[in-house]
Amino acid sequence: MRIRALPRRGRTVVFALMALLVATVANLQALPAQAAQIEAIDPNSITLTNESRPGQKIYQHDTAQIHATWSMPAGGQAGDTFSLGLPPVLQSLGGNFELKGTGAQSDVVFGTCQVEGTQVTCTLSDAVTGKSNVGGDLWVRVRANQTYTGSTLTFTINDSTTKEVPLPEGADGIGYDPWLPSEYLKLGYFNDDVLVWRVVIPGNKIAGLNSLSINDVYAVEGTNFTLESATFYKIPKTSECWNNSTDPTCRTAMWDTTGTNTGGINFDVDNDRDAISGTVSGPFDADAIYTLHLRLTTDFPIYPGSEFPNTAMVNGEAVERIA
Repeated sequence: MRIRALPRRGRTVVFALMALLVATVANLQALPAQAAQIEAIDPNSITLTNESRPGQKIYQHDTAQIHATWSMPAGGQAGDTFSLGLPPVLQSLGGNFELKGTGAQSDVVFGTCQVEGTQVTCTLSDAVTGKSNVGGDLWVRVRANQTYTGSTLTFTINDSTTKEVPLPEGADGIGYDPWLPSEYLKLGYFNDDVLVWRVVIPGNKIAGLNSLSINDVYAVEGTNFTLESATFYKIPKTSECWNNSTDPTCRTAMWDTTGTNTGGINFDVDNDRDAISGTVSGPFDADAIYTLHLRLTTDFPIYPGSEFPNTAMVNGEAVERIA
């Protein structure tokens, strides 16, 4: 049987198609593998510790640290990602951070981690290329932003795997710090670019007195303050209200700079001296906590590390604080 040979033109087309196919396969083989989500976090390594009170239970508003170990699996490459989902009760603090190695590689940055809300997403960098046994520790600072009932918190790895992590010290929940003030107290802190001063007067200290006097000179040399607002209020002497003094179900406003006055309260603001002074008439409730709350702004930004000393006189007794 005779087999008819292909014409020259036909053979040329076939050879061209074969060459194109070979080139395409070679190009596909040369392309790098696509980045993927990898199983890098060891679920059993996740722990939670109290940063505010090391070795103690976590209370609402405490700062805590989440720790986990990670390692790049075989085949891992630059661009690969892994994630850790936080329970809603924990509010992340800070932003992106570097993903470093451990041991001899503790100074090597193998990627970055981005923190958004309750999600931590880490991306490997080119530093992992050609390396094996890559891994280390990651730490995330958080704040307990609400109360919680339960002995464990649920963490989510790569949006799929969940891990129950025990609360520190075998706690069966996150509650309110039980501490309550029993003496005159001065508190100072920064809220963005606002300096907040609080003069705290426990009701048990003034129950039976006819009046209360407060004199607070908040002037600091070289600083020009503007009193944004001043409020005198009371709250029930409970852990819940002490830790949530802005809650309208706890706070009863008795006087403020907008005109509120329940009677028997006189405060004078001296803007030239950067001071406020006044008196409050009794009777006073022994089961309440009274507070003079000041919000101050300055004519320049408040930089990290700035310190502002303050002394207030309460019924002739000095209370001091540095914010």
